[in-house]
Amino acid sequence: MTIVHAVLIAAALRIAPASAEGEAGGFAPEGTRVRLMRRVDIDPIIGTVVGSDERYLRIRREGESDVLRLEWKTVDEIAVSRGRSTNRRRGATAGAIVLGTLGTLVGTGIGLMCGDPDNGGVHCGYGRVGIEYAVGGLLGGWAVGHGIGTLLGSIPSEQWESVERPHSPRLSLGVAPTRDGAGAALTLRF
Repeated sequence: MTIVHAVLIAAALRIAPASAEGEAGGFAPEGTRVRLMRRVDIDPIIGTVVGSDERYLRIRREGESDVLRLEWKTVDEIAVSRGRSTNRRRGATAGAIVLGTLGTLVGTGIGLMCGDPDNGGVHCGYGRVGIEYAVGGLLGGWAVGHGIGTLLGSIPSEQWESVERPHSPRLSLGVAPTRDGAGAALTLRF
């Protein structure tokens, strides 16, 4: 097996070759807005990156002038801000589904109560049957939910993207060249 074969097999299996990328330095440029979670904190820490090295991350919290220095080993999760945006489509879809379902249930309940008055049911007028109430509830709930969801989804919110914590123990499996062709490489980094 040649090195070309090994690379093709690795690409086909989507196994990244073992590398030493990101050994030192920062995970994000200075001035980047980040959200951090640590086990010792109840709320996330939100601030701006001032600097980082192999051992510490330095951030300035919102509204504070002091720089907070955190050891990397105490940081559990990191997310980088990708700006503020709206979610109108997702809000409209969620609102339509939730209120459409609720409207269908309410309409079905009303339709079931509107039975034959001669057999103890309540007379709802106009000679309608129960399915019409269910469809009416579905359409009414869908329309109202769509409108409310669109309004709520148009409120801008910050979008966060989780990033891998640098300087963390990492296990990687890759393909490495050998004299006879290719072999497996297992790397454990601390």
